[in-house]
Amino acid sequence: MSHDLGLLTVVAHHIVVIDGGHTVGTGAPDQALRAPLATLTRRLVRARDLGTALAATGLPRPAAPGSPLHELPPHPDHGGPMTDRTAAGGAAASQDDARAVLDSLPGTLPRDEILAINSSASDIHTTRTYEYNGWAFTLPPGVFKPGDTSRIVHDRLLDGTIPVKGRSYAAMGVGLGVEAVIAGTLGAREIYAADVHPDSVATAAEHYRRIVGDRPDTVFRPLVSNLFEEFPDSPRLDVITFNPPAVSTRTSDDPTVVRNVCVGAEIVTRFFDQIVTRDLLAPGGEIYLIVSNTAELKRIVGYGMDAGFRPEILHRQTWEGDDCQAYLFKLIRHDAA
Repeated sequence: MSHDLGLLTVVAHHIVVIDGGHTVGTGAPDQALRAPLATLTRRLVRARDLGTALAATGLPRPAAPGSPLHELPPHPDHGGPMTDRTAAGGAAASQDDARAVLDSLPGTLPRDEILAINSSASDIHTTRTYEYNGWAFTLPPGVFKPGDTSRIVHDRLLDGTIPVKGRSYAAMGVGLGVEAVIAGTLGAREIYAADVHPDSVATAAEHYRRIVGDRPDTVFRPLVSNLFEEFPDSPRLDVITFNPPAVSTRTSDDPTVVRNVCVGAEIVTRFFDQIVTRDLLAPGGEIYLIVSNTAELKRIVGYGMDAGFRPEILHRQTWEGDDCQAYLFKLIRHDAA
């Protein structure tokens, strides 16, 4: 991780400050340096906090300047390419370790930063297309198009980090159905493709049948459900994935955007409550939850711990140009740790 402010050019009493190829300050020295120095201070503070966090969680330290990192394409809602930093694994071995994970997490971003990151999709009420892993998907109006955090889940399903072969799997908030298609292709024993939005469930089912088709060893169950409310009494799930619309700030007055983005932390607390109350996880079952600091990250993870789950950070994602950090957590019951 580099903390170099960038190129400083002095022309008489006029200063131009360039960071990452972009002009970030210009004018008299006291004016030109004010914003860049504030940025540098935030970077140094984040580096200090990150070092403490990594020591507590076992995450690999950021690569030195010039070291190769997996660069992904820029996301339209972020200022630059996103950097893939995957944790080195190893479930939390004790309650103290789990508490250290919680303590290492960043606080929720300020409202103005959340609004800048989560710009409302202007095309959500149109028909769109999406491609992943060579598969083509069609999105009817109102069906949410996967973003960066959804692709983290998709990639971890596809590479086997989230194991579904031969297992009972629930894709919560399935949307257009990428998770269900991956799970069917990899040979999951049972797939619940669940979403509160009927058109999303119908779209996921259509994509599943077209891309995966009928497989004798896989039972596909598309289900319109508010979380687990419409699930059968005792499904005994081996794997659950959830990328919740938990952004803490209301980013739009459009109900479709709210449903897909900013319901808030309560949707995740209800998620945990229903799993525990109905005993939905099979022995050794796993929850894979992705949450960023645009949500009440610490509150959500702490609530899961209080509900009896132990968190492990599998993946942390950052983006150039903003302070967003997204985490993929694996959660298992304390008694299974």
